Amino acid sequence: MDWQPIESIPEELKDGREVYVKRMSPSRADHVVAEGWAVFGVCHRDAPQRQSLGVDPLGRLSASDYDREDRERLKWAETAKWLKPDQLYSFPAPTHWSPSPPEKDEG
Repeated sequence: MDWQPIESIPEELKDGREVYVKRMSPSRADHVVAEGWAVFGVCHRDAPQRQSLGVDPLGRLSASDYDREDRERLKWAETAKWLKPDQLYSFPAPTHWSPSPPEKDEG
């Protein structure tokens, strides 16, 4: 497969369309961490990343801590990033993309 560095991906492919990507291990150049279809966008409204972790069972956090956590979590969820095609989960930050992806399996 023809792989290009992720930095070389054209901006028009970062419009929510599916792109075939992979993440290579930073410590082992021959080790693929993840490979598959991904989209560049923001998390779906039902994504777990948008959900609060809930109350700290040990009571260590104050109301301002919860407010700050909510703001930071929602800001992160609204920041465009590489996601699985359903936009519910993140795709490990890709290092490469393929301009000639394999046939997409619709099954």
